[in-house]
Amino acid sequence: MDNIRLYSTHCPKCRVIEKKLEQANIKYELIDAKDNPKVIEELSALGVRQMPVLIANDKILGFSEIIKWIGAN
Repeated sequence: MDNIRLYSTHCPKCRVIEKKLEQANIKYELIDAKDNPKVIEELSALGVRQMPVLIANDKILGFSEIIKWIGAN
């Protein structure tokens, strides 16, 4: 599982995902999107409208998809 990036604003849902990833021992790069216009602009161009977002091997996942993905890995 390479190239896993979590975009987070550290909101409650983001913190849930961070904790679940850590509990599952999944290594990831945390990208702080809070107050970061460049990151928000890049995600918006990809069609992302809310956080958290996980990009794993070029797949863009939202909250419920992330939960399922963690369970499968």
